[in-house]
Amino acid sequence: MRSVVAGSRVVRAFLVALMWSVWVPAHALDEGLLGVWTGRWHLGMSSGSAILTLRDADSTLEMTNNEEFGTSPVVLTGIELTQGALAFRATGQNGVPLVAKLPLMSDNKGLRGYARYGAVRVLLDVTLSPSR
Repeated sequence: MRSVVAGSRVVRAFLVALMWSVWVPAHALDEGLLGVWTGRWHLGMSSGSAILTLRDADSTLEMTNNEEFGTSPVVLTGIELTQGALAFRATGQNGVPLVAKLPLMSDNKGLRGYARYGAVRVLLDVTLSPSR
């Protein structure tokens, strides 16, 4: 009888954990990271403006002058802050995934690092724009 009771407690704990994993946002970021990050992207001799918009929902990345990635903002997935770096994924309009893990600068106002875009590396260098 004890094993049945212990088993039901395990099942109940599992269901509660599962319920919380569904209700808690997958990319709950620190409020200080939310906002519009602007700067540049570089890929070889090509470059353009990078606009990274971090929100509680529907965060996006826009890279101007990059027709292959797309001409409008692309939704981010898998957003998380781990080991002092912001990680995310965005699939360009051409279907090629961009996978980034950008180190957060010591002042928490800049992100600079390389993202893998298909078979190439793209440098992203953005800073948090002041709140309006």
